[in-house]
Amino acid sequence: MKKYFTIFICIICSLYASAQEELTNTTPLANSENQNLGSANWGVSVNLTTNGIGAEVSRSLTQNQKFVARLGGCYLAYDLNNYAYNNGSKAKPQYLIANANIVLGSIGAYVDWYPFGNAFKLTGGIAYMISNVKSTAQLRDSTLQGVIQISPDEVGQIKAEIKPSSIVAPYIGIGIGRAIPKHRVGVSFDIGTYYIGSPDLTFNTTKMLAPTSSQAEVLRGNLSDYQWLPKLSFNINIKLTK
Repeated sequence: MKKYFTIFICIICSLYASAQEELTNTTPLANSENQNLGSANWGVSVNLTTNGIGAEVSRSLTQNQKFVARLGGCYLAYDLNNYAYNNGSKAKPQYLIANANIVLGSIGAYVDWYPFGNAFKLTGGIAYMISNVKSTAQLRDSTLQGVIQISPDEVGQIKAEIKPSSIVAPYIGIGIGRAIPKHRVGVSFDIGTYYIGSPDLTFNTTKMLAPTSSQAEVLRGNLSDYQWLPKLSFNINIKLTK
């Protein structure tokens, strides 16, 4: 995880150095025009993302708005109630009833870089992750063991919780559109990913299912490849300054 933070810090330092060079090499303008460019532009955004609904505030870091900083978050929480899943076959179905509480979201700080002076941008950032999934599952119907019928409560229940291994995650992405539009209102689209590490899994079983708790390590191994959390975002942006 440390190497990803090192790479991220190097990127931010490079962007900052480039921004400083731009400021140094900018040709002085007339007093009125220079004063207008010297004042930072501000904007706000409403975001519709795969990780929830959110909002951001944006500020230009350079006179030509080649670098823009953003601070904001997104959040989504919903419950999955009594979802029936066939764990058997069509000929011999065995339904599980699953319930889950799903929370997705993050609070982050980002820097957009517009390398070509148009609407294309590269983004780096870091976020505090608030994603978490808690679920339970048990048989819907009674099952037969020989001539003995066993109820779902007697069979037992599976409980699982999945969350990122680190609550702080670096972010990289690309996009089209400006967080601070040239006109009063604009739109933008971003695609990127958070590095969350191998997800943490808590896995417990009860009653007759208790021996299957030993499969927790196998499940953790299966989840170890899912170290990146993608994010798609559609944004409606409003420029606050003139």
